[in-house]
Amino acid sequence: IKLKLDGSLQGNIKLSNANKDFVFLGNLHLKDLKINDNTVGELVVTTDYNSTEQYISLNGFTSLGIQDESGNQVKNISFKGNYYLDKRPETIDVDFEARPANLKLLNPFLVDILTIKSAFVNGEGKIHGTPDKVKIDGKLKLFNSEVKVDYTNVTYNITGDIEILPDQIRFTDLLMREKGTKSAPQGTVNGNIFHSNFSKIQLDYDITYRNMLVLNTTEKENKLYYGKMYGSGTVGIYGSANNLYMKIVDTTTKNSKFYLPLDGPAELADNDFIHFVKRDTSHIRKTIALSGFNLDMAINATPDAQTKIILDKTSGDILNVQGQGDLVLKVNTLGKFEMFGDYIITNGDYLFTLENVINKKFDIDAGSSISWSGNPTNAEIDVVTSYRQRASVAPLLNDTTGQYKGRFPVDCKLKITGKLFAPNIKFAIDFPNIDATARARIDNLLSDEAELNRQVFSFLLFRSFVTPQIYNANNSGGVTASNAAASTGSEMLSNRVSGFLNTYFGNLTGVSDLQLGLNYRPGNQSNNEALDLALSKQFLNNKITVDGNFGVNNNTTATTQAKNSSGLIGDVNIDYKLSTDGRYRLKAFNRSNDNTQITTTGGPFTQGVGVFYREEFETLNQLFKRYQAKLKKKNPSKK
Repeated sequence: IKLKLDGSLQGNIKLSNANKDFVFLGNLHLKDLKINDNTVGELVVTTDYNSTEQYISLNGFTSLGIQDESGNQVKNISFKGNYYLDKRPETIDVDFEARPANLKLLNPFLVDILTIKSAFVNGEGKIHGTPDKVKIDGKLKLFNSEVKVDYTNVTYNITGDIEILPDQIRFTDLLMREKGTKSAPQGTVNGNIFHSNFSKIQLDYDITYRNMLVLNTTEKENKLYYGKMYGSGTVGIYGSANNLYMKIVDTTTKNSKFYLPLDGPAELADNDFIHFVKRDTSHIRKTIALSGFNLDMAINATPDAQTKIILDKTSGDILNVQGQGDLVLKVNTLGKFEMFGDYIITNGDYLFTLENVINKKFDIDAGSSISWSGNPTNAEIDVVTSYRQRASVAPLLNDTTGQYKGRFPVDCKLKITGKLFAPNIKFAIDFPNIDATARARIDNLLSDEAELNRQVFSFLLFRSFVTPQIYNANNSGGVTASNAAASTGSEMLSNRVSGFLNTYFGNLTGVSDLQLGLNYRPGNQSNNEALDLALSKQFLNNKITVDGNFGVNNNTTATTQAKNSSGLIGDVNIDYKLSTDGRYRLKAFNRSNDNTQITTTGGPFTQGVGVFYREEFETLNQLFKRYQAKLKKKNPSKK
């Protein structure tokens, strides 16, 4: 341990040996004394040699320059005693008193373990022994302290009694709280610092705490993991300064935020939609400066803690989760970093980004999990995320009846399974509220992965589906690149306007369930230029549903008479539930005719009314058993 002294010295020393009577007197005055850059203040020492008893008496004090009411200097440390020159077991015998003493002088002995920002003690004791082996006994009271744990970067206020023994410093029931906290103490410290003449220091102490800040680091301080964590548990610290062990058993509590960055200097593993980055562990070893530090952390994760798993910070791929599980982290300064355990997600979200075009937040389904069995980059991931909106399924069914023009709930799922850095990525689309027949048709259509991806991106971009290619293939004329670009641009504009309309009307009283949509379609060889407003509204506790499209159609392909007669679009569907379960319904509609229908029917619209019954089932056997159960209920006597 290096000892650095700064200050100015003045005084006088008198030596004489008259009549073989040796005399030694000394008065020393050190001003602005600093030990290892810590201010001690003034040091005044008076010495006198006793030739008969062969000892040098010492009397002195240190002062920070503060004066009491009488104008005398306040002595923060005073001492008085003797140094014996003859041969005896203990040649030092000095009593001291602290009122108070600053423990910052101990920082050189605690490098990379603790940093004492400020700490004062009151008390008294004795210094004895020999110059080769100095011993200290005393009892002190610690107050006004700020002590930082270097590795966790948390500063605590600690108060209580400290007992100093010749070969150890003992802490008994020291009370600790976070810096700046005025509430009741959150933890206690018990333990010892052992030493041999203030070298070969060994630590052995335990901390118990409740709802206390235990980690307060940033990425700059620790690239492996960082955050602001609160918890309840125990900490054991033992070992030497060059080989220190810390064992933490912690249960996370409220306001905890933990970051696990898994990106960095990289090998890239490309996927169709998401880029995962494998961390360069050799880079990690160079960034951690601590030597001889070993950390074993057992974490009982609770939903109170928020965890951000950063897959790729550049693109914004982040899993933001809350969950529960038992995790074990093992870290040392030789580059070892291991994780074990299962983390079950209870809720959270995943920000899905793609080239600054798509930026959607997917909700993570409860029950998703991440499991570690050693190397944190080889974690097994099983996460299902969902993006939910409403959209018309009519394009997927090539519907011309108007039955599916309404906006149905759509659940777009992104499934991430396998190894965290080489995952299997799959999309899926679920339609929870449509009938089984329509669902089966759509599932068959989306079994083609290319078509599924096409519909997923249309849904994420525009909250609507496009006509599947299998239907376009049956139309004459095809779709040119310019038509596709015009259609995409018009759909984007239409969706922006639709979003504004829904936001505006959704804030009005009484129309919160009103769905509005504006759609502009440019004309081409196969279609007419059209502008229409779509709306959907339910009445009488959802018994009546009205939805439709109203607008203008610039017919460029029909005859002049037909063109003039079909300039207006007015598609309206009215659905009335005759039964509570909605199986019996009355339906009326008004539908615009296309060019062929106008030619054959002679009119721009077709109207109709009807009654229908709907029954949903998976298999015929299921339907048969359902009706059989109903018959038995009506006629209990019949088997």
